[in-house]
Amino acid sequence: MNACKTNRATKNLTFEITTSQDYCGGAHPTDELVEDMLKPKPYTGTIYIHQSSVREDEGIQLQIEEGKANSSGLSTGTYYLYLTPKLNDPVTETNVSPKEQKRTECNLMHNKKSLSSFTIEEKSTNVSRNLHIICDPCMDPLP
Repeated sequence: MNACKTNRATKNLTFEITTSQDYCGGAHPTDELVEDMLKPKPYTGTIYIHQSSVREDEGIQLQIEEGKANSSGLSTGTYYLYLTPKLNDPVTETNVSPKEQKRTECNLMHNKKSLSSFTIEEKSTNVSRNLHIICDPCMDPLP
């Protein structure tokens, strides 16, 4: 991130990441399943960390295994967490339907919304966050 461009000391951090999610349509699940979906669970996968709240920076990727990861190189400051890679603004095409154009614009806006943020201070050693996954507002609703 901007660690090389500043004189700020970088930190070694332990990340603890869980996810929970909303029910997003389709056949209505049981109350127990909905309750289980809302319970935080250890995340395995890649998270994307940016200093810009709208992803104007390059950001970094961090691989999380069973909810845990270690990272070095982040300096003090505020960071934003995402579960999807950054989308770049596409070149506007003239042969795209209005519906496709609207979905592309929605995807770009949704992609810039962080799921959580955290601040690294001088004494920080741990980042513990639950990333709550909402239903994709850009998709047509399920029957």
